[in-house]
Parts: sequence; structure tokens; C-alpha cells
Amino acid sequence: MLKENNNRRVATAAVGVVVFFVTSFSTLTSASIPHATAVAEGLSRQGMAAVRYDKRGIAASVDTRFEESKVTFDTYINDAVAWIEMLKKDSRFSSLGIIGHSEGSLIGMVEARRAGVQAFVSIAGSGQPIYDTILDQLKARMPADVKEAGRIINSLRQGKRVAQVSPELQIQFRPSVQPFLISMFRYDPAKEIARFHMPVLIVNGSRDLQIDVTQAKVLASAKPDATLSIIDGMNHVLKEAPEDQQDNIATYSNPQLPLADRDSSKLLGIF
Repeated sequence: MLKENNNRRVATAAVGVVVFFVTSFSTLTSASIPHATAVAEGLSRQGMAAVRYDKRGIAASVDTRFEESKVTFDTYINDAVAWIEMLKKDSRFSSLGIIGHSEGSLIGMVEARRAGVQAFVSIAGSGQPIYDTILDQLKARMPADVKEAGRIINSLRQGKRVAQVSPELQIQFRPSVQPFLISMFRYDPAKEIARFHMPVLIVNGSRDLQIDVTQAKVLASAKPDATLSIIDGMNHVLKEAPEDQQDNIATYSNPQLPLADRDSSKLLGIF
């Protein structure tokens, strides 16, 4: 159980016991992303503080020296570990936990093991390697481009960059992001979570369009003593969402909607 009552303001976030990683490719600061703010507020109501930060190259962490082609997945992991090491030196806090959402789930897994924390929560995290997740998403949305994507992924998994990428796949596989993907493809979330010796909570929403509940179950199978929580009606941004796909997506940009888990008990029960 994590029990801390102090908060302070540093940069765009409150420093504290639980780290919540906001990892969507957004131009918003972490402090202005609605579901991140709602989770932090849920922690505060339980007497715990939270640290959120804008990842390297995003919003308040933009640097004129930033070059996407020089950033790898391990860069983000190392940044996250640095935050934990800083918090460990803060005498106000005796316990540290990590919440990783979406891409941040895998970052948090690797970080939690390296840094040594007391608890970990995966929210909407993939259970399979990210290259399989990318292919699954393309099969559903861009089936005509799956064959090319498969060839690109096979090359990247071998550490080889691909010079020619069709316009349709530039977002996913543009040359400047390939070093990041090469490094990320080396990690398997199920293998990472299986190595934990700490309390683990795995959360997914039944209406998540990006990471469906089967991914949470893969993680739970790899870590049998973890707690699995499937929140009915919750989507990828933790909101209560309708069944219709377009209406579901519309909730992403509506900051007025509350979390599907109104009291955060299912999202944060491990703490």
C-alpha cells in the first residue's frame, strides 16, 4: 500500500508517489490531457501525489536540438528511470509506483524492473510485441498496405532501416522514426511483465479501439498473480464510450467527460 500525502509543483506536474506516463503523440502538455489529469486527481483523492511530464520532443519538452532520428525507445526508458531515481532521493516518499498507459505500459514495465519500485499498473498496454500490434491495427484499417508493412517490419526487426516507404505508411514507418521502432521491437511486453516480483494491476477497457481486452489477458497469462481488471464500456482514453466507432473516437477530444471508472477504484485499486 502506498501512502503519501505531499504534493509539490515541478514543471508541468506534481511530484509524488506514482508516476503516470502520458505517451500519445500529442502536442498537448501532460497537464492538459484530460484522462491524465483525471488519473492524477484520483490519486490525490487517495492521499497520493503524482508526477507527470511531457516526454522528450513533445509540448513543453520540445528542444530545438531534438532530432527524431536520434531518439530510440531506450531514450524514453532512460528518461523515465531518471525521474524515478530523482524521486528515490526525496525523503518525503517511502514508496514508489508506476502507471503506464498505452505505449507507456511497456516503458513503465522496463523502467519498473530497472529502477525497483513497489507496484506497477498497466493501462491499455499491449500484451504482444508492438510490431504485431501495428500489423493488427493496419489489417483492420488499411488492409491494402499490410503486405508492405510486413516487409518493413521484418527489416526493422533485423535492425535494417528501409529507405523506400509508400506515402500511405509514412506516419508509421517514416525513415526518421525507424531507429525508435528498431529499438522498441526488441521488447516483448509479456516477457517483461513475467519478470516482475511486485504487485501488478492490468487494466483494459471493453471498448478500447486500439488495444482490445485480449492484450490485457495476454499480460495476465504471463503474470498469473497479477490482478486483471476489465472496465466495461471504457475506451483507450479511459472514458465511457458508446459502441459506435465514430462516437467512441469523439470522446477523445471531449474534456468534459469523466473517467469510465468514476471513483478510480478499478484503475488505481492496487495502491
